Amino acid sequence: MSDLLKISISYETTIDPELLEKVEKVVESNKFGATVADVKRALNINRSTAKRYLEALVSLGRAKREKRGILTFYYKSNIQ
Repeated sequence: MSDLLKISISYETTIDPELLEKVEKVVESNKFGATVADVKRALNINRSTAKRYLEALVSLGRAKREKRGILTFYYKSNIQ
């Protein structure tokens, strides 16, 4: 039997300010909240890119997230 090792990998990613603004506008335009799929469709970007930018908005305090069932909705944060 081989020993299993848990390895934590962290990496830095570059966030394009222009794309971040576009993602934020999509979030703002959906009053019931925007999903990853909404952002992907609206901006014609990869799903993982949409998720990364939405999570960046949350980390920056510019959006908040709410899980409903299997979907996660992102809303404009009132805190800035």
